[in-house]
Amino acid sequence: MKTTPLAFLAGFLAICCLSIVTGFAQVTVPAQSSSTLDDTDSESATTTAPSPPATPSANPFPGKSSISRVTTPTTLPSSGNVSRQSTPVADAETSGSVVAMQKVEGEVEIIDEAKIKRLAELRRELRIADAASQARIGLPTDDLFEESAPTIVDDLAEPTLKRVIEFIELNDKKKVTVNSYYAPDQEGGKELAWARTLQLIEWMAANSSFEVENFKASGPAPVTKPTPKKFTTEVGDVEFVNRTDLVLER
Repeated sequence: MKTTPLAFLAGFLAICCLSIVTGFAQVTVPAQSSSTLDDTDSESATTTAPSPPATPSANPFPGKSSISRVTTPTTLPSSGNVSRQSTPVADAETSGSVVAMQKVEGEVEIIDEAKIKRLAELRRELRIADAASQARIGLPTDDLFEESAPTIVDDLAEPTLKRVIEFIELNDKKKVTVNSYYAPDQEGGKELAWARTLQLIEWMAANSSFEVENFKASGPAPVTKPTPKKFTTEVGDVEFVNRTDLVLER
């Protein structure tokens, strides 16, 4: 059979194309030795081996209380219907007339510092026992009246009595009760104590802004407790001293 040049060229080109396709399709893998494969397998086994799962602890926080978890259901109930009910709340009705009230502040008492200071001075000078509901002023009766005229207020006692009046006027306790105590061994002591009480009330009413009605006289009573004498050379020498107490109340 006679081959033409054209047919020969076509066949040559076909063989070249087939060789090129076959060369791309074949992949050459380099050979490895057995030692290399063993090392690779060992390393792969070491690095890729999964670690055993950690055993869950009953209490993941040592020294603290454990945490409890509540399981939330993920499925709806198989039966039954869930209904929602709304109840409207009506506003409270206002019936009748509405009274508007306005708070009126009372008068604020102004604190007089000078007055407070003066009262403190008088308490100290006159030795006044002052409490919330009552105040008591004790005075030696014999020092208030003249020695020659036992029922006449002594001029030397007026400064003291004026301080007593000042304290009564500055204080909020305006009701005064005069109590007289006489020595039980004094002759006619009760009658003298009563006369002195009335004379003292008259003097205080005349030298103050109060009326006689603000003062009340209490019946004289004997002194029960003796006191040491002022001028004596003997230890334990005592005597009964006439005393007048003014009790101030609201």
